[in-house]
Amino acid sequence: MKILLFSVLIIVLIVACHCKSDCDKLADILTKWNVEVNWNTSDGCCASSEVIFCNSKNDITDLYLEGKTISGDLYDIIGEFNSLQYLCLNNNNLSGPIPESIGNLKELKYLDLSNNKLTSLPDSVSKLNNLEYLYLQNNEIDSELPSKIGNMENLIKLNISNNKFHGNIPDSFADLHELRYAVMNNNELTGNIPSNFHKLSKIEELNLNSNKLRGEIPVEVGQNLNINNLNLGNNFFFGDLPKGLSYETLNLEYFCVENNYITGTIPESFYTDNTDICNNNSQKDMKSLPSSANRSLNSKLLIILINIIVIFYLLF
Repeated sequence: MKILLFSVLIIVLIVACHCKSDCDKLADILTKWNVEVNWNTSDGCCASSEVIFCNSKNDITDLYLEGKTISGDLYDIIGEFNSLQYLCLNNNNLSGPIPESIGNLKELKYLDLSNNKLTSLPDSVSKLNNLEYLYLQNNEIDSELPSKIGNMENLIKLNISNNKFHGNIPDSFADLHELRYAVMNNNELTGNIPSNFHKLSKIEELNLNSNKLRGEIPVEVGQNLNINNLNLGNNFFFGDLPKGLSYETLNLEYFCVENNYITGTIPESFYTDNTDICNNNSQKDMKSLPSSANRSLNSKLLIILINIIVIFYLLF
């Protein structure tokens, strides 16, 4: 019996030694980043810093370390701050991948990793279903958007501009029912805008400028009555503007489809005061449409031709 109790005591002591406080864990990270730790860890970091905020249990809830010239990796241990709600590490020199452990921050509402040199985004980020603001712009992220990004059901603003995101926009993107701002320009996204786009009923701004998107602009874009800023310029969109895309109905403040392959007439009502920024009259010749996009157009024309032949055969 004494041996059993002694063994249990040893186990408890071992576990206790490995259960570091949030302040201790943060001190470890800052030391790896060569950032001076200017608090006494025995007293905790919460009462001695203007960039760290804690709850009543001395768990860190807010961490504001933007513009601290931090260099190095974003370490796995970041996922152990279970009470973290606001994490700002923007305007530093962080590099390498964003760790899978970021998906463990279940309480996180605000994540700003913009203006660093981060290289990849893990699928685990889609587990952050309390996240409202995600800023990843101006990095070197060479990843696809998580296939289950729609699980981030409280996301209000997404900015991934000026990276190397590639692949299609996932169908689950339309499940972001709270999304108001999607800034995704200057990447390498391909495919088309998801046909279930109309489910984004609260979207106000969609910026997909300077990607590799192709196909006809889906009519569903015109079913988002809250949208007022729509930028689809510098892609491979072709064909006429969808009839459902009405300037008067949508009350657009900014509309851009320059340097695509749009045919037909673009109504004058679509021209805004920002004509010096976006020239919707500037469209490319269909003959120069890349083969990958051209195949999509030819496939649609073939389907139309087959339908005409079938109808003619049935009638005559």
